[in-house]
Amino acid sequence: MQTRRLASVTVLAVAALVVSIGVGLSRPQIVGVASPPMVSPVPAVGDCVFAGEDGPWGRWDEQGTFRENPFARHYGTCAGQWFGEVSAVRTGAAMAKNLTSDEGLAAADAICSAAAAEYLGAPNLTTPRTRWQATALPTGSPVGPDPRQSAAGQSWQACILTPPLWGADGQMAGAQTADGFAGLPRPSDERLRGRWADPVLRNRYGQCQNSAVGTGEAVFCGSPHDAEWLGLGWWSSPAPTADELRQSCTDLASRLLQRPDPTAGGVLTVETSLIGVAGSPEIVGPDTDVPPSASGQCRVLVADPASVLTSTVLGIGDGAVPLSRR
Repeated sequence: MQTRRLASVTVLAVAALVVSIGVGLSRPQIVGVASPPMVSPVPAVGDCVFAGEDGPWGRWDEQGTFRENPFARHYGTCAGQWFGEVSAVRTGAAMAKNLTSDEGLAAADAICSAAAAEYLGAPNLTTPRTRWQATALPTGSPVGPDPRQSAAGQSWQACILTPPLWGADGQMAGAQTADGFAGLPRPSDERLRGRWADPVLRNRYGQCQNSAVGTGEAVFCGSPHDAEWLGLGWWSSPAPTADELRQSCTDLASRLLQRPDPTAGGVLTVETSLIGVAGSPEIVGPDTDVPPSASGQCRVLVADPASVLTSTVLGIGDGAVPLSRR
């Protein structure tokens, strides 16, 4: 089912920019993970996200249905530890519609990706046509409103930027899944707003791999690695052509690296592949027949197998590609 695949893909890349719905009363200061107020207030951009005893995020049940934790989230002045920061709040006609549909999920992704970029001071990370979503700053699935907020007539949507999955020490700060990718992050006391220029933070958000094959294990981008996973894409029918898919991956790489030629004169290779189909990951070549209702991934890897990357390529601009010999 497409909707579930989108949500699962989002968790795989790791993060969670969550779309939540609600309206509020006065906004008291909330410290740490204290119990939420009777009705959670309307968040504002820059607020932090706090959780009750059942945590801030919903879960998949045994029947494969996503269940929101009742009364889990509340918002307020950042103090103690928190699970994310509010990067955008929308009301009225600005809200994405039909959030339970595939189109609604794509709209939510685009809204929250753009909001995350603006909040961090990063380039806008979304691209049209194939709906590439940058895996460094993924969006989460829309979730339902807190029942108390809904009963109070609340109507708004907020995008939540979660902390990096890697700690400043290069250790994974969130749980690691069985396939080697990171799970949901742990709470943090570190503010994120306007920090995209910090290369250490970019290393912590990057999704790097220790294998030149598209199924490599996730590693910290500040350590030697073979490739960096830049984006996930999905499409329905009609499917993009192979040329469209490859070009849009190259465009995404150019925007993320912030340089016109993302290969840096042939030092790097931009790779597009199909996932979720028989034989995947299948590298997309000029003559590949791209199927409808499928997904893809966009990566960069070192062209010379005798070399490895030593840092993320996110935001490197016209600077030297961070390489060393094996």
